[in-house]
Amino acid sequence: MSRLDSLVLTECTAFREPPLAKERRTLRARADIDELTARRNADILVVVVEFTFELVDGDSSASCCDISATFQLRYLLGPDFIDERDFAVNRAVVDAWPYWRTLMAQTMANMGYAPYRLPPSVPPALVRTAHEVFDLGPA
Repeated sequence: MSRLDSLVLTECTAFREPPLAKERRTLRARADIDELTARRNADILVVVVEFTFELVDGDSSASCCDISATFQLRYLLGPDFIDERDFAVNRAVVDAWPYWRTLMAQTMANMGYAPYRLPPSVPPALVRTAHEVFDLGPA
């Protein structure tokens, strides 16, 4: 059985527009996966996944807040290992998700926004996005 050996946050960026007014605004949230790659070397697989989160003003469509984080996950592969793509999408994204949720929620709070909670498990739409993004990665 394959097992996670390490998970490292390799990059994190956050941007916040200063509030224009004290009135209550309608904000729309969007979470995404921008990068998903896997590199195999013998019995080690290194997966890189980049998550992004954006808050957009519902009236002007201007971005109010952007957060992105890149995680590198290193796995020791077992004899049952078959496919890098399925493993990256169905295991690595799931393994990194709780760390991303925590980082994103804490960063939002530090920026002065009300807590925004991502779902406890990876939403099906993001799993589909992960498959698409992986296809665009290096061969």
